[in-house]
Amino acid sequence: MHSFKSILLLIALAVLSVGGVSALAEDMSSSRASENQSKVDKVPDGLKGRVLAYWQAKIEGRSETAYGFVSPEARKVLTYKHFLSQMKGVGRWQSARFRDAKCDGDSCAATIIVEIKMRLPRFPEEIHTTAPVTEKWYRKDGQWWILLDA
Repeated sequence: MHSFKSILLLIALAVLSVGGVSALAEDMSSSRASENQSKVDKVPDGLKGRVLAYWQAKIEGRSETAYGFVSPEARKVLTYKHFLSQMKGVGRWQSARFRDAKCDGDSCAATIIVEIKMRLPRFPEEIHTTAPVTEKWYRKDGQWWILLDA
């Protein structure tokens, strides 16, 4: 049988070890944040601003403004009515945060962290979540455009 002091010592060691794991996790998280920041720093001029402006228009329900981020060539195929149907989802966007972009010349895959609130059948309360969204963007004549499926 263990003495009371032995049990307290084991509990103290467990707490310290969890604290150490927590500190290690914080260090790793901080390291990942630094890596992500360095990726963000390498984003081509103008891309981040265009991506965030597009998402802000969507969040605010300004669909015509959001549609303006679709290239003029793509708008010949993707009608505004079809764009509206693509814009509707199961939830309401609350915010968008630019995470990073992987680029190859004038083509980028931009990842945004989107905060969403939604109501689902059989759930009494609204669900609040975040999710990464990766979109294709391309630059033509110095301007960034979102590439959407028609």
